[in-house]
Amino acid sequence: MPVASGYSTSIFHFALVANHLLESGHAEQVPLDAEIELPSATWLFLIGVLAVLLLLALWAWRRAAGRVGRANRARQRTARKAETEAEKLLGSLGFTILERQPTVRWCLEIDGESREAASRADLLVASDGRLYVADVKTGDEAPRPHRPATRRQLLEYLLAFEADGALVVDMRRRRVRSVSFPGLL
Repeated sequence: MPVASGYSTSIFHFALVANHLLESGHAEQVPLDAEIELPSATWLFLIGVLAVLLLLALWAWRRAAGRVGRANRARQRTARKAETEAEKLLGSLGFTILERQPTVRWCLEIDGESREAASRADLLVASDGRLYVADVKTGDEAPRPHRPATRRQLLEYLLAFEADGALVVDMRRRRVRSVSFPGLL
């Protein structure tokens, strides 16, 4: 019976099992001289290398996800601390804190279809009978009210909360800036 060198015992065993299955009616006939190619050492090595690379990629991905999670938690701690300090700063300037993290839900229409949206500000404060939405900023660029992203955010807050004014609380400089949009609102 012709067999590949080194595999003669395995092929013979396979043929015996196959014939047994055939005789018991559980398999189709397999010729006794059928050669079965088993994976070569090269293929086994490549499969092993791929498995190791897959495990390394999975490990790196989980490690990176952990770093992102830690960075997000650190950013949240910084924001909470800044908001607490902003409350003290605004209080020292005569503002009354009405609500922390106020959220208002509102609707908008897109192509005639109504969609619900929500806006969440950092603080809702009052002074001299006027309602203000306070946005607490901790970065270098974010506290600049003339930046497009900050302007759009403040406009949304003013409309959504029906506030009389908006405040940008720059915690790096410990400065409160009053922002209005004359002619727009």
